[in-house]
Amino acid sequence: MTDLSETTIVQLRAGAAPVREPGLDDLIARQIAAGSLHPVTTSDPGLGDPEFTVVATDVEVLDDDTASLDALEELVKQVGSMLRAPTVLIVMSQVPVGTTHRLAASIGEATGRPIPVACMPENLRLGGALDVFFHPDRLVIGADDPEVAQRVGSLFATLDCPKVTMSVASAEMSKHAMNAYLATCISFMSQLSDLCEAVGADAWDVAAALKADARVSPRAPILPGLGFAGGTLGRDLQSLRTAGREHGVPAELFDAVWSVNHRRLSSTVDRVGALVGELAGARIGVLGLTYKPGTSTLRRSQSVELARGLVSGGAPVVAHDPAVDSSAGADLGFAVADDPYAAAAGADALVLMTAWPEYKELDAERLGATMRRRVVFDPAGFLDAVRLADAGFVHAVVGRPA
Repeated sequence: MTDLSETTIVQLRAGAAPVREPGLDDLIARQIAAGSLHPVTTSDPGLGDPEFTVVATDVEVLDDDTASLDALEELVKQVGSMLRAPTVLIVMSQVPVGTTHRLAASIGEATGRPIPVACMPENLRLGGALDVFFHPDRLVIGADDPEVAQRVGSLFATLDCPKVTMSVASAEMSKHAMNAYLATCISFMSQLSDLCEAVGADAWDVAAALKADARVSPRAPILPGLGFAGGTLGRDLQSLRTAGREHGVPAELFDAVWSVNHRRLSSTVDRVGALVGELAGARIGVLGLTYKPGTSTLRRSQSVELARGLVSGGAPVVAHDPAVDSSAGADLGFAVADDPYAAAAGADALVLMTAWPEYKELDAERLGATMRRRVVFDPAGFLDAVRLADAGFVHAVVGRPA
């Protein structure tokens, strides 16, 4: 196992993951102790003769949701220069269609010989990555050579799930398709939620009706909220939009899905402003900063982006998150408190963004006693509405009439 960051390698050798993920530190420590995991630098001679080379590095997502492949290409270049024996390149990183063959060509140039290649787009989810890895719904194996597909599939023989084989390009496209579908569901519900509020309907009841239909699914991401964040879904939408432009194929649907979500942040800032009457000068407390509960990831966090939008609108923001130290405020651009009650103190409104379980247990009366106005914006309806109402709070939920 290798990485461009020597700091990451040092962490891994100590049995610590570079990100917070339930169960991951323990798994890394156990595998190192068992001798089956060897974190090394990209210059280590031990990289020279692997039977398989798996590329699973994270791909940076830029502010416009496009993918930056610089770090990925540099990693492949460095690893490729070390290879002495034939290897099968397996690309698991989320990359634009066409990237896998390009990476293989790069290694082929470095070694002077073509290498077999496969694409297995990962389908992990922050906060539950290990469970998804060991119990996947299915595995997609993309390989243009059936023998390569069989060899790669044998690595995952112990996983009890369907294994769907296809070409490399199809495997890359399947990841784009999955995330674009999820993004479409989310943007669909975003617009429907706004319409429900406008006509006096409850979007949560409408979503329940949709999910009860066998043609949809109880697991479909059809829930009122603030749209999608984190960059992953946006990255695949942008990959499809770019492919459409490059190949002359209209992609109006993907354009619209991305546009709806892109506007969601500014409309949410406006909504918080409407709840307090005037955003400029209003003090806003924000609960939850990480991309999801159970992780420490702040990359393209919707909560961070919202907090910065509120600050830009003239509202002082004090936030709290169980996984974020108060010292992070200097880099984030707003204050971070050590506990949720401190974030709420003196606030004109409290915004619940990341559904950490401990926030459900907050004392509504104690919160209200510290706030200037008892207003809570709870986009996903996570908090106990009855307890908040009993404490005299205005409790606003996306898609639900006031």
